[in-house]
Amino acid sequence: SCDCAMSALIAAGLATRLRAVQRAQIAVMAVAASRAMAGHSKWHNIKHHKAAADQKRGKLFSRLYRDIVNAVRLGGTDADANPRLTKAIDAARASSMPKAKIQGAIRTGSGEEAGNNIVFEVAGPFGVGILLESQGSDRKVIIPEIRQLLNKHQSTIEKEGSIAWKFDKKGVIGISMTGDEAYQGDPEDLAIEIGAEEVVADEEGEMAKLLCDPMNLTTLKNNLAKLSIEPAYVGIDYFVNTPTEGLSEEQVESVMNLVSKLENLDCVTRVTLSLPPSSGSQEEES
Repeated sequence: SCDCAMSALIAAGLATRLRAVQRAQIAVMAVAASRAMAGHSKWHNIKHHKAAADQKRGKLFSRLYRDIVNAVRLGGTDADANPRLTKAIDAARASSMPKAKIQGAIRTGSGEEAGNNIVFEVAGPFGVGILLESQGSDRKVIIPEIRQLLNKHQSTIEKEGSIAWKFDKKGVIGISMTGDEAYQGDPEDLAIEIGAEEVVADEEGEMAKLLCDPMNLTTLKNNLAKLSIEPAYVGIDYFVNTPTEGLSEEQVESVMNLVSKLENLDCVTRVTLSLPPSSGSQEEES
């Protein structure tokens, strides 16, 4: 009986030690899992903040690019004789806009690369249509760079006409509605007076866009000049007519992440999406 009692005590002791070891192992595993989750959460937050920063920079570059293009169109390429252009270039440099982008905007505004404008029709993620505008004369150089990025985001360059039907191409005259140069009248009355088809506001609410057939843009610009009104913007833009609906917030964020990366390519001048205005930026010019 003594031997049995001793064996029982030894077994109980071993069981206690085993449970202690198991508890220690579980505690170590819990700490490791916690650290792993913390690392994952930190990495997720870093990626989220980076994506948000990229989108913010993309929108800033879009506005700066547009300002340079418009300054050249309105006052020429000589910055010494064009204060608007000087101001636009200084703002671009202060925001660390790449030199290639600045020079590309000047060439675009001057019409130097008008014949080299390429529009790619892209089937984007989640059924989103993308019009991707690029400046450059060598498609063999441009296409691989763009396609490599698109492939990483489940997107492909499609044949002409397969995506463009989702958009309307319009001539645009922008009228400033804020600041020292704000137009004091009713933009709808102005649109009727110069012969525009309709009026829409930009996303920031800073400019009224008077739309027309692209073929009539010069006529409307001349009509505006007769009224001694200086436009804030003159150009050709695309507007979605068949928006892609039903995307989740995460899906929209994924699409905008692709847009940000496209905008960072030196050859890309503008990205237009088939998203409704409430879902994200329809048009990004960079």
